[in-house]
Amino acid sequence: MKAITFFFGIIVVMFVTMCNVATKPPERKSNIPSEAQWYGGKDGGVWIVVSSSHRPNSFNVVVYNENNGNVIVKGLYRASAECSNGNLTVEEVRKYINAFDGEKILLQKIKQDRYCTLEFVE
Repeated sequence: MKAITFFFGIIVVMFVTMCNVATKPPERKSNIPSEAQWYGGKDGGVWIVVSSSHRPNSFNVVVYNENNGNVIVKGLYRASAECSNGNLTVEEVRKYINAFDGEKILLQKIKQDRYCTLEFVE
């Protein structure tokens, strides 16, 4: 019985360890600027540059393909109504980016039980 408990304990520890391994960003291609941050997981990701804009709660964003460094999208993004309290900073956006779904930038920060997003404006 002790052997089974020990074996089960080893399996649990291995599983937890494997699930908590941080994913390292891929090699930065030469055409991806140094200020770009990588956001992704085991299944891939993108490099993103976020900078301030002249519009309230809006940000200039450039999203780069992680494999070849080509620009996927470049433009002005605005915070969705769920997170649009008028005072999101560039640093907060960079901190809370979770993923890019091909259109929107999904943020980890949740308000009103919904994920905040950055949505393309122009």
